[in-house]
Amino acid sequence: MRILTLALTLALASCIAPYQPPVLSSGAEARQIRRDTWRIFVRGPDFPSAAVAQDFVLLQAAQTTLARGTHLIVLSPAVGFSTAEPTVASNIATPGEGLVIRIITVRPGKPAPAGAINADRLAQIVRARLGKD
Repeated sequence: MRILTLALTLALASCIAPYQPPVLSSGAEARQIRRDTWRIFVRGPDFPSAAVAQDFVLLQAAQTTLARGTHLIVLSPAVGFSTAEPTVASNIATPGEGLVIRIITVRPGKPAPAGAINADRLAQIVRARLGKD
């Protein structure tokens, strides 16, 4: 009986999904691709403009980075990037805005690599633009 209980416990424990940052109420979401690489995207036509949708993607990228590191490097641009998971509205599927980022940690006093963006500063700028201070 103990062996059966142990086997069931181990089987259930193996089903636990890795951490995924929460989806913002606006529809921005982060999905882990590799250990340090994330795909950030928005779903749905609920944004007043493409610029606002891109701001929510940037905010989600900053929040995801701050949960795991200090800086992000954009691996693919937001413009022209289409996700493999389209948004479904009625019977119509439309791709979301998005980007792919690599998360790194820069130690205090050390320079960030070329192209790295400070996630804390990015979050401050985007929150101010969106009026989410």
